[in-house]
Amino acid sequence: MINTNSRPVDPRIERTRQVVLAAALELISERGFGSVTVEAISERSGVARSTIYRHWKQLPDLMLDALAAGIERSTPLDTGELRSDLIVFVCELVELLTSDEFSQMAMALIVESHRDPAIAELHSRFLRGRQQFTIAAIERGIERGELPTTVDARQMAADLAAPVFFRALIQHVPIDEAFIDQHVDRWLAIHRGPSHT
Repeated sequence: MINTNSRPVDPRIERTRQVVLAAALELISERGFGSVTVEAISERSGVARSTIYRHWKQLPDLMLDALAAGIERSTPLDTGELRSDLIVFVCELVELLTSDEFSQMAMALIVESHRDPAIAELHSRFLRGRQQFTIAAIERGIERGELPTTVDARQMAADLAAPVFFRALIQHVPIDEAFIDQHVDRWLAIHRGPSHT
């Protein structure tokens, strides 16, 4: 029996989605989140508004997909060791935050989230998406005994990322491999506690 639920995606549909997402990213980078509309995305992409609304029911969903395009992992990373996983995640975050295009969008997202509840929700959803694989790696580390069972994986993921955001977006201080190694080791030591071996 043929499974009709696993039919391949029409390449034309996928191309249309990619064109729309690219146009949305360009507009977000140029104008900020609060000034982007479906009408503007339609004009920039050449895709009809009705077609855009068939793929995304709401503008925040479209913008979230645009942000995620090309920067979210499609599969979890698992090196078999928590420290190695976290170093890879931090390296990827640094690369993302120090890219000209995304650093501008990240700052706009942070600033505009304080003024617009819809952007604040978008910000929250984006952060949750970015953290999901880090949280999964920390949970695996707990299961392997690399961290105590009392560790809050979600909080540890936030604690790991926050200094990187501050250093990259606020201080504009270079982040090298030595800093990343020291940062990961410091946070592992804090969360493992003095009695962990």
